[in-house]
Amino acid sequence: MNIKARVKSLSALCLLLVHTQSSFANTGNSAGLDALVQANKGASATQKFNPTDSAGDGGNQLIKDAFSMLEDIKWSQALPVKGLVMMVSKDGTQVLASTDGRILIKGGQIFDGWNRSVIVTEANAKSAWLAKIDKALGVSVKDMSAYYIGDLTKPEPDLVVFVDPLSSDLNKKLFASLTPLKDKQIAILLTPLVNGKLAAVRARQLWCAKDQDQSLRLLLNTDTVTEPETLENCDIKKLSTTIGVTQFLQIQRLPYLVNSYGLHYIGIPASVPTFISQSEKI
Repeated sequence: MNIKARVKSLSALCLLLVHTQSSFANTGNSAGLDALVQANKGASATQKFNPTDSAGDGGNQLIKDAFSMLEDIKWSQALPVKGLVMMVSKDGTQVLASTDGRILIKGGQIFDGWNRSVIVTEANAKSAWLAKIDKALGVSVKDMSAYYIGDLTKPEPDLVVFVDPLSSDLNKKLFASLTPLKDKQIAILLTPLVNGKLAAVRARQLWCAKDQDQSLRLLLNTDTVTEPETLENCDIKKLSTTIGVTQFLQIQRLPYLVNSYGLHYIGIPASVPTFISQSEKI
């Protein structure tokens, strides 16, 4: 098997690891999906969501490929190192993999599962810290529950930010750093993840509002009380996709930032403009 085929094969296994980890161990994100579905049912909507849809057709195919690979796995066992699993195939091949699917080690070679590449050089190792959402998952920000601020003429955002609509104190501090950046395009992803069912209800209220300009104002003003008038039949797929992405990335805390280079940050950077322009892990 050549390097490209091997990377694709191991990337499939990465996605399977993430999929199973999200389904069975990552209860915070799963709870977010459950809460959103329940909130939608409570609003008399009929939308149903399959979490695997968030990976797209290509992602689903990789997961299918990974399941076929598991037929060759003799045993697998989590190791006493956080997030590390050892797998051995029937022919004795050993693979070490992180449960988030980011890094795999096989036969002395190190693979970047998110970026579908081999890590050989120092430059490769530095690049492994960068993971653009669309490249790692095949999901565009446009397919997620995004509100945009700043320079709306740009084709792509300079910064993507996951926020829970009920994290008022953190959001107030974050938005104070974001709103002055008029020359940057910022995508704010409505993500009911850390505040349970109430956050899911609030996210649906904002996303399904008839007046989306009002929704954005309520979000930016951290107004968690005013209830906008909502649509009777509302499509929550983009909200569900956003939570599906948090499953893949194993996001547990918000806010969570990803800049245009693919660098990730948990929390609020000391300088948001500096983070936006940062092209490598310091």
